[in-house]
Amino acid sequence: MQPRGAHVGAIPPVNIDKLRKSRYILCEKRRKSAKNEKIKRVKERRKNEKKNKKTTGRRREGKKKKKEKKKIEEEEEEEEEEEEEEEEKEEEEKTKMRKKKKRRKRRRKKQKKKKIRKEKMDRRTKEEEEEDRIRGMKKERRKTKRREGNKKKRTRKDGKTRSL
Repeated sequence: MQPRGAHVGAIPPVNIDKLRKSRYILCEKRRKSAKNEKIKRVKERRKNEKKNKKTTGRRREGKKKKKEKKKIEEEEEEEEEEEEEEEEKEEEEKTKMRKKKKRRKRRRKKQKKKKIRKEKMDRRTKEEEEEDRIRGMKKERRKTKRREGNKKKRTRKDGKTRSL
């Protein structure tokens, strides 16, 4: 059964018909498996569609509930945010009031200090004026004494002197 011209050690010739057959069989198998897979997918899809049809009402209700829950949660979050904002505003107002009070205290202290300084200065000026007045008086006395000393004095009969 060797073909013509075959030599020793040569690879025996392959039967092409067998090859074609095996390829055809493989292709057929692939086609069948692909078909089966397609059919399975279609069946599953139909099943799911049936389930979906059954549960559409429930789903809608569930969606509505979820939406309501979301709305409620959003409202609560908004309320919490508003409360936080209000608290922050209150804290800011408190801090502002504290600062104002501190400023007022400082101002009052400064005013008191200024008053005290003014009073001290006034006292000093008054004291200095009095001292100046006293000095002036003393100077005037000295001057008058000198004048009197320069003038001629006459003694009275009583023994007192008087200036002319």
